[in-house]
Amino acid sequence: HRPCSRLNRTALQDLTFWAEFSNLHPDNGVPLFQSATSKVLYTDASGGIGWGGVLPTEHDRRALCRARARMPHATARELHSAAGIQCPAYLHPASNTCAGYWDTDLMDLHVTWKELRAFHRAIRVWGQQLSHARVLLFCDNQAVCSLLKHGTSRSPLLMAELRVVWKLLVELKIKIDPVYIKSEDNPA
Repeated sequence: HRPCSRLNRTALQDLTFWAEFSNLHPDNGVPLFQSATSKVLYTDASGGIGWGGVLPTEHDRRALCRARARMPHATARELHSAAGIQCPAYLHPASNTCAGYWDTDLMDLHVTWKELRAFHRAIRVWGQQLSHARVLLFCDNQAVCSLLKHGTSRSPLLMAELRVVWKLLVELKIKIDPVYIKSEDNPA
């Protein structure tokens, strides 16, 4: 039995977040029914080049959100087919896009971190457009989809990035509904 335990800075930051999280905050608690998705975002990262994001046209966004409402457990291909989008990779030219290159000090980091950072950067670019919405996210990295669904990782590096992402999502009142999409179908 130890009377006292020492917490590292990361654990203290987590405790501070939860201590400041009000009982009246709308995100406190688990809703019985999820709100419908109202926005759509695609993100992707290239290990050696950079990152990108795509916001589809209003027509495609509405069709994908309707498909998700009808088929909440569908795969990315099933959702796109139900929305009448046969090849999502072709969404890129008609959509809003953002992209950037990796700084040299980030080049050696794991691709999962880069995929999460691509999502983070896209949220920074389009945060105001996506705020107060449930966002259907298409990402071609299954680990990132899992991280965003479950909110945790054993990797300290991924957890550090995930904490920053969650803080931003809470500030912008964005809910994420991640769906894995195959790389060849991802327009980002």
